[in-house]
This record gives sequence, C-alpha cells and structure tokens, in this order.
Amino acid sequence: MNILLINYEFPPLGAGASTATWHIGKELAAMGHRVLVVTSGFKKNTGYGLENGMTIYRCPAIRKKVSQSNLLEMASFVASAFICLPRLVRKHRIEGAIVFFSFPCGPLGLWINLLFKTPYIVSLRGGDVPGNEKRLDRIHKILTPLRRLVYRKSLAVVANSQGLKKMAEKADLYPVSVISNGIDTNFFTPAEKKLNGKYFRFMFAGRLSDQKNLFFMLSQLAKLKQAGFYRLKIHMAGDGPLKKKLQNFASEAGLSENIEWHGWVFKNRLLELYQNSHCFINPSFCEGMPNTVLEAMACGLIVIASNVPGNNDIIKHGQNGLLFDLSSHEEMRDFLGVVTKSHNLNEKLKRNARETVLKKFSWCKAATDFSYMLLTEKSNQCFISK
Repeated sequence: MNILLINYEFPPLGAGASTATWHIGKELAAMGHRVLVVTSGFKKNTGYGLENGMTIYRCPAIRKKVSQSNLLEMASFVASAFICLPRLVRKHRIEGAIVFFSFPCGPLGLWINLLFKTPYIVSLRGGDVPGNEKRLDRIHKILTPLRRLVYRKSLAVVANSQGLKKMAEKADLYPVSVISNGIDTNFFTPAEKKLNGKYFRFMFAGRLSDQKNLFFMLSQLAKLKQAGFYRLKIHMAGDGPLKKKLQNFASEAGLSENIEWHGWVFKNRLLELYQNSHCFINPSFCEGMPNTVLEAMACGLIVIASNVPGNNDIIKHGQNGLLFDLSSHEEMRDFLGVVTKSHNLNEKLKRNARETVLKKFSWCKAATDFSYMLLTEKSNQCFISK
C-alpha cells in the first residue's frame, strides 16, 4: 500500500511526535508498504531524500530552530504543503494517509480527501487536544468548527493514550481509538556498568516550556539539597523559551554547581545521558504519551512523574515508577528523598520499568495497527466498487 505520513516535524526537527513519525514510517516500510513522509524543510534542507526505506519530502518552510516552532512557522509549512500535496499524492499514488496532530496538519488530510477521496487517520499527540494545554484554549475554541470537520471526514481519530482519548472525546464528542507510542528497546537499554556512588544523578529531557512545570521541579530539588543531600547532579537536556529564566532560577536556588545544561541533544547523546542517570523526572502539567518517560524506563531508570493522563497510562505507582499529585508540594520532594536512600525499592522500580516497556510498547505494533485501519478501508472500497 502507498501510505503518506504528514507531520510538520520529522528528525532532526522536533521531539516526541517527530520520533513517533520516524519509527512508524520505518516499521511500515519494513512491512513492505511504500511510505512517503511530507514534513518541514529546514534552512537549505528541502526536497526529496531517502531514509530507512521511506521517501522524505521536505516542503519549504521558515522554521528557525531544530527544537521548536511558533504558529507562523507551522503555518508556513501548512501553506507550502497545501501547494505541494496534490502533485505528491498523484506522483506517489497515495492510497491512505496518517496525519499527525489535528492542528496544524489535520486540514492537510482534509485537503487530499476532498481532492482525491484519500482516506486519512488523524493521530492526536497532546497539545492539539482542547484542554490539554491551557495556553492554547483560545486558539482551540476558534478552530473548533474546522477541527470537527477534520474529524468527521477522517477514517479514524487516534490518541496515543487512554487519558488523551478521554480528553478528546469530552471536547468533541467524537469516537477516538488508542494506539500507544512504542520504544526502540534495542537502542534504549540500561547501562552495562553501574554508576559510581559519589553522586545521585537526576535527569529531565524535553522542551523547556511552561507545560513541563520545571520551576517546580527545580524548587523541589533545591529543597532536597537544603535538607542536607548535597551529592546530587541534575542533567537538563532540551531547549525552549524558558531556558534563560530556568538557568537564573537554578542559580538563585543554589543549584548552579549541581546542574548541567546540555541543550538540545540528538539520539546517541540522549542515550548517554539516560545511562549516566539514576532517576528521570517528568513533572508536566499535561502529556500525550511521553516518549522520554518510555525511553527512560527502557534504560532502567527510576521515574518520578506527575499523576496526569499520559504519565499514568504508563506508570503504576509503586510498581514501575512513582506518581506524585500536582496539588501536593511535599509529595514530589518526599519521593526525591526516598529514591536517594531506598536501594531495594529502586531495584524493583528499575526492573519493572524495563519489563513494562518490553511487554507493552512496540513501534511495530503501533505501525501494524495503523496499517490495519488503512488496509481495512482499502478492502471496503474495493468491495463496494465491485
């Protein structure tokens, strides 16, 4: 089957959804499908390319940073893809599409459906669902009629977690299926050697944005230090609009000598950071299905995360990680103290974290589920035409 994937982010651009697009496309190609990915160009990197059996077409866009893009930069991709897609769909004889994000990419699925009757699946990722990120509420409200049209004309709407499914169905009363993210457990593996015991190493990876609740995380780590635990190191991997403010906050909180700011890192370096850390923290206000949590668990880290949809789809408190209530300032700090002391609990959490990912989260399964939806629709169309 000739399958089109549309996402304004694709490696090296972007974060979780970018990674998901790469892996799903790679797995679809390995199954024998012919895969075309349409994504944003970056600087001079535009036009066609080949990668892991996928054909990549990068549309001209005005994106300026690898790690993030603003609304205008997203709109530049949509406008460019709006022009390019008719030619690409005809040239590659596209039979079905997976569109990542209801916005900004959803209207592009609607566009090719109106032109060619191409069936498309909308893959919800988190921030594109009303109610998930409060700062986007006004934009979601304005776009509600178009979003619901995108859903209505789609073959299916798919969320990557049960929590996101419930949120999407509450906002639009439209049935949503669930296909979980996967993880490359052959790449993301525990360190072969034990870390030295001089420091206990905490880690965060992701966009340095309001959604991630990072001032709270740093304040709790600072209080851990003030309580007498001086042997801590903090790895911060990522970039974003709050980077300078977070660095100033960390300095004022007395964490300057404890924290390393790594900036935006690529896959191999990210693995090194996981393998050189003891505990991963994800304090987010909201999530879809956090790839970084899955990656950390696959690497055998203890995970402390906020008890929100997405995180609590993966983590079972006390079994394969620890979940704290965002309304309790003490709970996260208590857990930080616990993991620095309790060897037996830590070993249990690390072992179960890795086993959870191995058993339940596979990119091959995710790609199979998507392709099954598209192939079923193709079979139905052939039956009707006869």
